[in-house]
Amino acid sequence: MKPGETLVLKPGQGICLPPRLYHRFWAEKAFVLGWEISMVNDDQHDNYFLEPGGRFPAIEEDEPVKWLLCGEYGILR
Repeated sequence: MKPGETLVLKPGQGICLPPRLYHRFWAEKAFVLGWEISMVNDDQHDNYFLEPGGRFPAIEEDEPVKWLLCGEYGILR
């Protein structure tokens, strides 16, 4: 691929990117469930973001808490 080209993935497909390659993901026509897996997850030292953003999006709870995310244990206090 050339710089700036778009790679379109079909349902069930994935891609392996080399370290230090700037990239972004989005859905074009509907919602998508996508994630990124890295060997080390230290946002302070090994990740660089074009635009600042939070680590986890805010969740508007409409049901009692059943399972907590790693950053939510403080709500039990």
